Amino acid sequence: TQVRREARVRVDLLVSLGPLAPPVVQTMPNLVGGTLEAAASLLEPLELSVTGVRSRASREPRGTVVAQQPAAGTRVEPGAGVDVAVSDGSLVRVPALVDRSRAEAAQLLRSADLGLQESTRETAQRHGIVLEQRPQAGAEVARGSAVQVVVAVAPGRAPTVEVPDVVGSPITPARQRIEAEGLTVATQEADSPIYEAGTVAAQAPAGGAQVSRDSAVQLTVSLGPPPLPDLVGMPVAQARSRLAQLGLSAAVSERRTDDQPRDVVLAQDPAAGVRLSRGAEVALVVSTGSTAAVPVTPTPPEAPGIPTVALVAGAAGGALMLAGGAFAVRRLRAGRRGEKAGAKRGVVEARVRLDPTARATTLTSPPAIEEPDVHFRVRLEHGEPRLQLEDGG
Repeated sequence: TQVRREARVRVDLLVSLGPLAPPVVQTMPNLVGGTLEAAASLLEPLELSVTGVRSRASREPRGTVVAQQPAAGTRVEPGAGVDVAVSDGSLVRVPALVDRSRAEAAQLLRSADLGLQESTRETAQRHGIVLEQRPQAGAEVARGSAVQVVVAVAPGRAPTVEVPDVVGSPITPARQRIEAEGLTVATQEADSPIYEAGTVAAQAPAGGAQVSRDSAVQLTVSLGPPPLPDLVGMPVAQARSRLAQLGLSAAVSERRTDDQPRDVVLAQDPAAGVRLSRGAEVALVVSTGSTAAVPVTPTPPEAPGIPTVALVAGAAGGALMLAGGAFAVRRLRAGRRGEKAGAKRGVVEARVRLDPTARATTLTSPPAIEEPDVHFRVRLEHGEPRLQLEDGG
């Protein structure tokens, strides 16, 4: 660059530090077969760490690393993270039972934390020997599940016992009753809206069934009622139905809103996911819709279309019945108008609050009115008392 000799000029120089040092690369060690603590010990000197842990069904002891990513031998830079899968210990390998005695098969299954579900086949040969098994030997199944075996017995010699009925009983005494009959127990868990947590909600075979001794009885242990579903945004009729299926009831209150249609659930208490006892009540806040959506206009006395109600009465009193939709008010005379001038007239008054979620609401009149001519006065309140209609006839 040409500059004037007398000019004052600053020149910036960038000085090299030399070539960049090559990155340090480590070899990923093998973590499979060890514990999480052992994995951390192997990774720390290499400036590596475990960043993700997930559980996997496996027959390895609980807490054992069964998979890793990146794999062992992969070249990685310091600071890299490793994802590992850890065994939950829920699987066991099914032993080989065919051609073994029934007693030996039962012992092998007990050692493997498995149950025995036995059936018999009459044959003149190989009495007491396991002829078939399911699942097959070597299969991995959930710990505590039952293995079905077919045992050979001589004709007419198959011993059986009656399965106790333990549905509704706590799991501990239920297990004791079944094992006292020479049977084994396999368990599983499930939600139940009927049975309390820790009690038997179902069993197979059912109580009273005749089975071979040492057979397994599968018990389903209740976890209690299913978690409360998310009802927000659901039509209130559908929300009531969902709660009824769980043995719960709804307490409904209303709130005006301009951004939600009428009869939609805006909030619930308790929140979704909570487990409630059967018969408990869930508070629902339901939208009444926009106030502009319900215009309040005068209705001529004879004009149709007031939201469908039938007002039925007799000399002994009256009743106001509400059904969904629009109203139609009908008056029935209890008898002929009295001939005398100024005859006394009885009056029945009914005040009604509409419930849009109910199929019908019935209101009964005051005590009997003995006068021959009855006058009905009806006051209808639709939702909150913002729309009020009166029929003086």
